[in-house]
Order: sequence, then C-alpha cells, then structure tokens
Amino acid sequence: MERVTDQADCDITPYYIPHHCVVKKNATTTKCRVVFVASCKTTYGRSLNDNLLIGQKLHQDVPEVLFRFRLNKIVFIADIKMMYRYINLRLRDRDFQRILWRNSISDPIEEYRLCTVTFGVASSPFLALRTLRQLALDEA
Repeated sequence: MERVTDQADCDITPYYIPHHCVVKKNATTTKCRVVFVASCKTTYGRSLNDNLLIGQKLHQDVPEVLFRFRLNKIVFIADIKMMYRYINLRLRDRDFQRILWRNSISDPIEEYRLCTVTFGVASSPFLALRTLRQLALDEA
C-alpha cells in the first residue's frame, strides 16, 4: 500500500474500494482483519468487479485433485501464505484500488492505493494463479 501524494499523476478517474474491519476476539495473531468490498455498487450502479474481466478458470476442482492424488505414490502439496500480498499490480492499475484511511478518529483522512492483488476483487484468483503458472514456466 502506498500513500497518494500527487493527484496530477492520475490520468483516470480513480476507484475507491469500500472496506471495513472484521474483529475476531479469539484470534491469536490478527484480531482485526480489513475486508475490501469491490462488489459495492457506485452511484452509477456498477462496482469495480462489474467492470473487470475475471479471466479463465485456472484452478482444478477438488474431486479432480483428489482423483489425481490416487495416481501416484508420492504427492507434493504446498500452501502459499498470503499469496495475493506478494503479487504486485501494474502501476497504471493501482488507481483502481484506492482507499481512504486513518489510524485513529483524530487523524486526518489520507488516500492510499493498494499495490498488490487484493482479496475481494473479481480478477484476483486469475491473476494469482496465472502469476504462479508463469513463474513455473520461467523458472523451470
């Protein structure tokens, strides 16, 4: 996330993603998790998700994965923790993921833009899996 310092750099109308906090009192690590709502409609009746191409389905369905597990003696699985946070957006696309933020109620409201793929944005699953696929091709 980066702070927006100069509005003159933006040649498009930015989109501000509504967000709220989900509090889990029992959580040991993150008690407050920020949830971004890219499906929230604007005054024009369309959301960010309505305007995005979501890409093709790159993931496999669970039954298909389970069936393939039975074909081999050894299976390798991995879980990439916070995968979306490691995938950067192009500079020109970041203004479509702006937020208004302040740390406390007494602080002034500041503008930020999200720099990485974000949960809640319709194209995020495709972007994440396509990035993994490209990395596998590039590094193989």
